[in-house]
Amino acid sequence: MSNGPASTQIENFKSDIKIALVCQSNMNRSMEAHALLKKKGYRVDSYGAGSKVRLPGEAINQPNVYEFGTLYSIIHDDLKNKNEARYRKLGMFTMLERDASVKPAPERFQDCHQYFDVVITYEKRVFEIILSDLEKRYMERGGFHPCHVFNVDTTDNHAEAVNGAIETSRLVEKLY
Repeated sequence: MSNGPASTQIENFKSDIKIALVCQSNMNRSMEAHALLKKKGYRVDSYGAGSKVRLPGEAINQPNVYEFGTLYSIIHDDLKNKNEARYRKLGMFTMLERDASVKPAPERFQDCHQYFDVVITYEKRVFEIILSDLEKRYMERGGFHPCHVFNVDTTDNHAEAVNGAIETSRLVEKLY
């Protein structure tokens, strides 16, 4: 609900800014922030930067691995069939249900061809991958769409993803 011309200008500005949120697998940190910023009316997309989507498995050295583009609902059903009690205890189904309410499947940043005004990552390694990818895009396209790139260092667990989403929201609000 608008409270006058200034409020309308802010809402219009929110819709003009294109934001990308990027974590390793586009499952937890970027999706928690995506859900929050989307609810606040920002034009936002989320991505992973890894080669595959990796989730905890039965053992620490045996993650569940999926291709980017695998529907969140398929990942949900696969984990349910593998060990429902374990993955429920880990909070995986709640996370996947949230993700599916925002978009159908995890996407990989390096495979998208959109321009963004702001890119926010959630760990230093992903930040470096994104900078490298943006430089590659510049070289290939012979031009660059300027954007701000920030890292909000966030441990990959549910509680920290919530905190990281709140910090992301604060950052975006301060920028715009």
